[in-house]
Formats: sequence, C-alpha cells, structure tokens
Amino acid sequence: MLRAAGHEWELHTSVRPALEALVSGARLTFGDLAERSGLTVEQVAALATELVSKDAAAVSHPR
Repeated sequence: MLRAAGHEWELHTSVRPALEALVSGARLTFGDLAERSGLTVEQVAALATELVSKDAAAVSHPR
C-alpha cells in the first residue's frame, strides 16, 4: 500500500524496489528503475505517470 499526496494505491510487491529507489532521491532513468525492480520500462513509465499525475512524484531533467 502506498499513501502519498492524499491518494492511496494498492501496488504489487514487485514495485517496491522502484519505489524505494525513488524515495531515496537518486536520479534514475526508467531503465535503471526497471532493472532494479524486474519490471519492464513500460511498467515503470506507467507507474511514474500515475504518481506524477497525482502529484506524488516529480520528474526532473539531468543537470
């Protein structure tokens, strides 16, 4: 269960490594997150899209 920004999601346990990486503040690509979690890049992109659309995450560009 993930609760953030006033929303609640019931997520599969396979998403946990990707979420932990995001919470760490590390700058990672979707490919990095997919590799860490065993998800596909498309699944990571869908997760990120959902979190960003609900203001539970933000996307930044590399410096």
